Order: sequence, then C-alpha cells, then structure tokens
Amino acid sequence: PRWPLPSGKPPKVPKKQQPAADGHVASSETSKTSPEQQQPHKARRRKVLVLLTGGTMAMRATGPRGSLEPAAGYLANKMRSMAELRDAKMPAYEVVEYDPLLDSADMVPGDWATL
Repeated sequence: PRWPLPSGKPPKVPKKQQPAADGHVASSETSKTSPEQQQPHKARRRKVLVLLTGGTMAMRATGPRGSLEPAAGYLANKMRSMAELRDAKMPAYEVVEYDPLLDSADMVPGDWATL
C-alpha cells in the first residue's frame, strides 16, 4: 500500500517473520522455488494467506492488568504452536503483517478507508 495513514505516514509492508521448522511460512518471504516445483510428484497443498492489520487476532496481553495491544509476530507465533495446523491435511499458511499494526478499538473511518 502506498497511501498515507491518518498519521500521515505510509504503512511499512510487510513485516518479515522466519519460517517455522515444520515448513509453514509465517512471513512474506517465499523461496524462489515452491514446494510443488521442488517435488512435482507430490500432491499440491492448499494455501491460505492471512493479511493481518491488527485487531483481535494480533492482540497480546501486557502489563499488570493484562490490557491488550497489537503485537508484531504474535499471531504467527501462536499459529506455529498449534499442532492441528501442522497436520498434513491442513493448508499451508502465510501471515503477512502490516506495520504498524492497528488497534481496531482506536481505528477511525479514515483507517477503514485506507485498508
């Protein structure tokens, strides 16, 4: 995205994460050859792209009262820790985070139009 946020600053896209050891990619980085190109004899695995702008899925409890705030990398780390997402029957996924992550409670109509 090349538009300015209400703050006047353009968002930085995407926030890079390291791929997990199980082969799931939780970042915008992709290899130059896909798994299908490397192993054409195997069935193609479905893929899901998660575009994360903030909100509930990006929130982590912080501080002594457990207040919530968007945290970079939080969703990708949670997804990596979920055994059910590592099942071969599940689609591969990629999480792309926008920077800065936005707290949906603080968003205004200008933010929605930007997204």
